Formats: sequence, structure tokens, C-alpha cells
Amino acid sequence: MSTRDLLAGVALFAGASEGDLARVAAWAEEARFAAGDHLFRAGERADRLYVLVEGRVALSVHAPGRGDLVVETLGPGDVVGVSWALPYERWDLDARALTDVAALAVDAAPLRSVMDAEDPLGRVVRLGITGLLGERLHTTRLRLIDLYQEGVGA
Repeated sequence: MSTRDLLAGVALFAGASEGDLARVAAWAEEARFAAGDHLFRAGERADRLYVLVEGRVALSVHAPGRGDLVVETLGPGDVVGVSWALPYERWDLDARALTDVAALAVDAAPLRSVMDAEDPLGRVVRLGITGLLGERLHTTRLRLIDLYQEGVGA
């Protein structure tokens, strides 16, 4: 499957034209990570996003006295890393490969540029990021409900 075809199946790019998908494909390169490798660590510069093609990735946060806590597990078709779209451009979480991972690594600089410009692709990416952040916020809320219910019943 071509890079353009892979990107066409990613919700972040829903509604992008064929030409815009080709633009994003030109900004992407293949990336591979062995199980246990970090795609990125919290605090590092957020300069790309990853589209998972194969494998699973855990997003985690370090909690003093408790270690690393997994907040989300992602698989094929998911986008790993949205901090590049935020003003501070630093990763908030660690991303670690749970299995061998094949991904598309998309350079964030041109994505930020089209988001800032009056560019149809920028609108698509802004809407996609907003939707992705909304989904992840919803998932986090559900996890918090589970966490509090466990604490009440303990």
C-alpha cells in the first residue's frame, strides 16, 4: 500500500484532497521501532507525528512514587503524538513500542505551516486534531470514572 493510501485511511486527514494527501505523503518517511524502544519521551521537542502501520504503542506518564502509568494503548491506523500541534511543541507523554512497530513519521513543520495559513489542508488538519483531542479527552474521562469507582469500592 502506498504512503498516500495509508494516510487516506487516517481520521486526522479525513476530507483531504488527493493532492493534499500527496503533499503529506511527501513529508512522511517510514520508521521502525523494536519492542521496548521509545518513539519519544516527555519533554523532548515534538517535531513529528506517527501513523501506526503495524504494532502497538503505549502512551505513559511518569508518576513520582508510582512509576510509569499507561494512559492509552494505540494500534494500526492510530496517530501517535499530537503535542506538535500545541504552542509549546514538547511531548507531554512517553511513547513506547509494546511490539515491533512500523509507522509513518510525518514532519510536523509543514503541518504547522499549513495550519497557520489559509490552506484547505490546514483546515482539514485543524479539524482532525480537534477531533482526535476530543476522543482522547473522552477516553481519559472514562478512565477517571473507572479509577474513582475502584477507589470508592476499595
